[in-house]
Amino acid sequence: MARMRVKSTEGRYQVTVTGKLGGRDLGRLERACGPALEQPRPPLTVRLAAVTAIGDTAQAYLDRLLQRGAVVLIS
Repeated sequence: MARMRVKSTEGRYQVTVTGKLGGRDLGRLERACGPALEQPRPPLTVRLAAVTAIGDTAQAYLDRLLQRGAVVLIS
C-alpha cells in the first residue's frame, strides 16, 4: 500500500507517493489528483519518492496523467 501526501501552492498541486503503488491505491490517487484534473491542462506534479514497485494498472494511470499534461517525477 502506498502513502500519499498532497500539497497545494498557488493553484498547483503536488502529490508525493511513497511505498508500493498498485491498483488498490488508484482510488486514493485519483481523489488526491482530483482538484487538478478538473482543469483541461492539470496543474499537477506527481512525485514518486521511494516507490518500491508500480503495478501495471497504476503505471497505465500515470501514463494517462502524462498524456493530459501532468508532470511525473521519479526521485
